[in-house]
Amino acid sequence: MTASTKISPRRARRVVLALTALGAISLVLAACGATSTAKLTGETWRLTSISEKTPAFQGVVPLDQQDRYTIEFNRDDSWNGTADCNAVSGTYKTSGSNGLSITVGPSTKVACPEGSLGDTYVTALGNAATYDIAMDHLTITLKDGGTLTFAGISLTGRTWLLGAITQKVPAFLGVVPAADQSRYTILFNADGTFNSTADCNQVAGVYTTTRFGGLNIDVGPSTLVACPEGSLGDAYVLALRRVKGYSIANDQLTLTLADDGTLTYTEAAPVASAAPSASAAAVVSAAPSATPAPTATPAPTATPAPTAKPAPTTAPTSKPTSPPVSTPAPTTKTCKTTNGAVTVTYPANWFTVTDVPEFACHYFDPQPITIDVGTGEPVAAVRVHPTDLVTYDQALLAANDTKLWKNITKSAATVSGLPATKISATANGAGSYPAGTVRYGYLVDWGAKGIVTITTTGPEGDATLAANQAVVDQIAASIVIQK
Repeated sequence: MTASTKISPRRARRVVLALTALGAISLVLAACGATSTAKLTGETWRLTSISEKTPAFQGVVPLDQQDRYTIEFNRDDSWNGTADCNAVSGTYKTSGSNGLSITVGPSTKVACPEGSLGDTYVTALGNAATYDIAMDHLTITLKDGGTLTFAGISLTGRTWLLGAITQKVPAFLGVVPAADQSRYTILFNADGTFNSTADCNQVAGVYTTTRFGGLNIDVGPSTLVACPEGSLGDAYVLALRRVKGYSIANDQLTLTLADDGTLTYTEAAPVASAAPSASAAAVVSAAPSATPAPTATPAPTATPAPTAKPAPTTAPTSKPTSPPVSTPAPTTKTCKTTNGAVTVTYPANWFTVTDVPEFACHYFDPQPITIDVGTGEPVAAVRVHPTDLVTYDQALLAANDTKLWKNITKSAATVSGLPATKISATANGAGSYPAGTVRYGYLVDWGAKGIVTITTTGPEGDATLAANQAVVDQIAASIVIQK
């Protein structure tokens, strides 16, 4: 049983509040002219901060939590959004060049985690007075002079490159190499149509979005070229037919399928056309300048020099060349977590997941990684898990629980310059691990950000466990955790 099945899939969300003086407003955006309602609609706006005048308060929403506080203004004067763990909706009305009033309607009533801004956000929406859009940012000014500041997330007008396909039934993970991602794309047009590339075929159709992130895709005409063996073209088109929803966070688009599988995309970078023409010109000019040099007569005169006995010099030259071949570079690989906060170096002959944001650079195994149908998580020998769900002291207390573990050994360590505890223990069968399962790894104190764990598990005395423990030690010695 792997460590990946032991951590609860529930993910608590926490919003970090930065209490500041009244005058410290994080972002002021000035409009260049009259704001149009057309700019207000057609976007999913993601909350970045809240400020109030009375009492003086500012709440900053961390980047990885901003997709939980959203609003989308529809053309029929309705709106919908998310307020942490709840879905909210209502109606709105614009007036003059930038007047805005928002009426809050029905919403779900889930109790969000402590520290949530959900209730504050909904109350603030009901106090909207004006709005302003500039540089893809929306600022709603409240009746008391406070502000709600949003960043725009647009589904349309962007070419999305497919990075991975996951299916729950049957369990399947298809990762598209970076070099091939331009062959699997989708572009949602503002008129409700879409265009897509599915390997060697072109696909078109129509789509509709619904409240709370719903998305329906009707695949229409396509070319019918037979793509090369190993193509994901057919699987991709089949998945598009089964899309039921979408979300955009950290510039990544995730389409959710009917079986809760996913299609994960990143936005295509704009192609610069000037660079190729400049390099071509350089090649042309270099060719003529190089030609006179060989034509010069001294070239034959230089021939006797090679005949002299520099032959011994070649042998030493080839000797220094061989050590680089045996350097550790080919024996390790490096990956980063989606937010870039953790960099992991792992054996080059091992596998990891890099293109699925939820799993990126968390799981490592000597065999290709598969998805456990029961848990929906990858199955892997070693796991690197950054989390803010528990503090270091709480995690250390749980790891030393003698009701669940025996043969506990621990020692102080330093991992990426941070205090850590190296710990090993054997399950006694009272918890979720079978009796005799050894858990080995490092618990790293990440301060206010939580903890990072580097762990492996396996049967006591198993040779594979010993090999995996060595990889855990290797990762702990080289991991880079941003402070």
